[in-house]
Amino acid sequence: MTFSNIYGTASFWTKIFITLCIMLIMLIISAILIWLFSTGFSNILSQSDILVGSMSIQCIFLFISTAVVTAGLFSSRPFSYLKMDKKPTVTALIGVIICMIVFAPFMNLVISWNQSLSLPEKFSAVETWMRNKEASAQLITDQLLNIHSLGALVLLIFVIGILTGIGEEALFRGLLQKLLWEKTGNKHAAIWIGAIIFSTVHFQFFGFIPRMLLGAFFGYLLVWSGNIWLPITAHFFNNSITVVFRYIENQGYELSYFEKLGTMENGTWDIAVYSLILFVLCSYTLYKYLQKKSLRI
Repeated sequence: MTFSNIYGTASFWTKIFITLCIMLIMLIISAILIWLFSTGFSNILSQSDILVGSMSIQCIFLFISTAVVTAGLFSSRPFSYLKMDKKPTVTALIGVIICMIVFAPFMNLVISWNQSLSLPEKFSAVETWMRNKEASAQLITDQLLNIHSLGALVLLIFVIGILTGIGEEALFRGLLQKLLWEKTGNKHAAIWIGAIIFSTVHFQFFGFIPRMLLGAFFGYLLVWSGNIWLPITAHFFNNSITVVFRYIENQGYELSYFEKLGTMENGTWDIAVYSLILFVLCSYTLYKYLQKKSLRI
């Protein structure tokens, strides 16, 4: 009996334990590589370039390698296990992008609402800690997105859009969601539990709800299609559009209207309602298309 077969018959918690062990090993490796990279190039590269390089190392080792190595232990065909072995249709990819676009105003409303939440007075110390964490994360984000050249734009899209999209989806949807589905026997429970975990590990508490909703949508895309490249595309689009918007703003153009479209702040909350309705209709159309496509296959 191969190790793959032994792991395949293991219990859910054994699989989770082995996955966490592999992640810990990859975390140590990535930490060492990031330290070597940052110290070795500190006199050559800017701080933002070092951040981009460190993020690339983290995506490759902590997320992508963890998912692939674990899937390799679980199956003799790791890319098939992660649902990465089939090409999506162009129609499906376009449908995913349309869903993400029409969802944007509603997500703006949810983001604005989530950021305005406050904890009860007795938890004020916790809230202060949470907001300090948010502020620290925002400083890093602002430094990372301080881009003014097309070369830097392309590089960030590759790292934040492609590498992060592939890594996080392979780990959270391809691996974790599959294990949760096997454990619960319920695809909806697996999707939403996975989405909650996905949002929690980002440690951005005042962006928890919108990130959870996105994680759930990514999860449904995988279940509907059996193809992880659809949630990767959605993740890529969500991250990349943020990078592109910041680049445009750095060129002196004002895009705050689009970022606040659908919020109470500029009085367009009614657009968020239409956005949600359109998103549901587009998602349902995409779901039906994917079901017909799978039947033909």
